[in-house]
Amino acid sequence: MGSVLHLSFRVAASLLLGSAAALPAAQAIAQEKFPARAIRVLVPWPPGGTVDIVARVIAPKMAEGLGQPMVIENRPGAGGMIATEQVARAPKDGYLLALASATHVVTPILPGASLNFDPLKDTEPVALIGKSANVLSVPAGSTVTNVRELIAFANARGGRFSIGHAGNGTANHLTAEMFIRRAAIRAVLVPYKGGGPVIADLMGGQIDMGFNQVSTVLPHIRSGKLKAVAIASQKRSTALPAVETIGESGLGNFEAYDWYGFIAASGTPRESIARIAQETDRALADPGVRSRLLELGAELEGGGPQRFADFLRSESDKWGAVVKEAGVRSD
Repeated sequence: MGSVLHLSFRVAASLLLGSAAALPAAQAIAQEKFPARAIRVLVPWPPGGTVDIVARVIAPKMAEGLGQPMVIENRPGAGGMIATEQVARAPKDGYLLALASATHVVTPILPGASLNFDPLKDTEPVALIGKSANVLSVPAGSTVTNVRELIAFANARGGRFSIGHAGNGTANHLTAEMFIRRAAIRAVLVPYKGGGPVIADLMGGQIDMGFNQVSTVLPHIRSGKLKAVAIASQKRSTALPAVETIGESGLGNFEAYDWYGFIAASGTPRESIARIAQETDRALADPGVRSRLLELGAELEGGGPQRFADFLRSESDKWGAVVKEAGVRSD
């Protein structure tokens, strides 16, 4: 009996020692603070565009606060959905983000869109960085100076008034559809493969008007190659303070933005999302970052995941109504 008890004590002691040895390792894993390594940020568009510039402006300042690098990788294609899907299928640990933009909410609501995942359900909002309003612009030689004159000009053209946009389902396409209905005008919508060709033909006078985000058309407006008629924002832009809002022209609350914000895989730990959101706010408060983004015509946001989620919901509702009324379909 004594030998059995002695053996039991030896086994128990061995188990306790093993557990004690394993405890520090388990605690180390449990207590590992996010982030413990570099965070990758996928930009769903080619280098040099507004979203890419925004990522490269804000990431270094965020990396300082996070204590880890933020590595920018361009993953263009499928209207931003290639990068978005990669994040949606990534491990739920916060180490892979994407910088989503307007197509994040537009693509899922377009009839005919072929997606094998749901961008809004399979990813979750982390932090909205900023918004860039769409500017209604016309050729420099146009006699139009405000929205009221533009409506009169469009009506006088008898349905031959043309509006260029960057492709079916893009933010400026839906903005044009919304404007046509609010202004009660007839117009021919001319699709292009991207915003660049729209601006080129607008400057050349081949089309009558177009909507493009502030950062894209600002250099051409400042150089006198394009004329800004109005801006689709709640208040006037600091980049174009003399340009009235479309709402000021009498068309009611008319807001249309491209925007950019961090998204992560659904199910990412709340603590990780909160940390990235916190560092986004800190970066946006930095004078250097603010100055550079304001130069792009951005309206700076921040405010955390709930604010971003509310914004996404309102954008989805707004554009969903336009898509339904205008009968817009995916290409």
